[in-house]
Amino acid sequence: MPVEIVVIAESALDARIVTGLCDRVLSECGPAWIRENPETLESGRTFRGVEAGSSFLQWSRVPKLAAGHGRGIRTFSWGKNRGMVDCATTRKALALVILGGGRGRQDIVILSRDTDNEIERWSSWRVVINEASHPFGIILAAQHPKLEAWLLNGFVPADPAEKECLRGLRRSLGFDPALSAERLTAEGKKGKKNAKKVLSELTSNDESRRDTCWKDVPLSHLRSAGLNTGLTEFIDQIETILLPHFSDPV
Repeated sequence: MPVEIVVIAESALDARIVTGLCDRVLSECGPAWIRENPETLESGRTFRGVEAGSSFLQWSRVPKLAAGHGRGIRTFSWGKNRGMVDCATTRKALALVILGGGRGRQDIVILSRDTDNEIERWSSWRVVINEASHPFGIILAAQHPKLEAWLLNGFVPADPAEKECLRGLRRSLGFDPALSAERLTAEGKKGKKNAKKVLSELTSNDESRRDTCWKDVPLSHLRSAGLNTGLTEFIDQIETILLPHFSDPV
């Protein structure tokens, strides 16, 4: 029976990268039957949302779906601080998974969210994860400040032009955006410290080049560079929470 993984993310792109990283860790660090035949993962796990036919649940849909269940969902809102309000949204999302929407069982839930430079949001998500016993494992994919920071953690110049672009950004920013991506911002789309803008400059806004930043760079590099962006924590949780669901066949 495949491992059921519910993914809650901000966009389809975020869900694709987060699930892709899961498969990478499983393929490289999992049991022999996966390492030797990575294609078996397709039948060994399922990524989905809570609505029929969905591959992930988008955070923007959580309030509407929760409202449809009325009092069937128990949530709280803690004050006006945005980080604490996130507690209520996160509780609603987990309640939707528990209710299941008729989708059956679930083994793991991945909560993928940007902190948007509000680091206290990271803490508020942990509060919800730790405050109760859940009938599934929960993996937190907290991206500080944006998912683009994770891709920057995996950026390694591929040619002289990229090396020069990175040198120029180091001079302009006063730090290395690949090694200290957490110092970038989610605000000011045209600002020199905007994470999306910096990644776009380094990769020439090429989607396939951006993908190499998480697909091709060694996991050891991602783990080392992502200590302060949430990437290291995510990789560690894949190994400690998700990987144990994949044992060697008897």
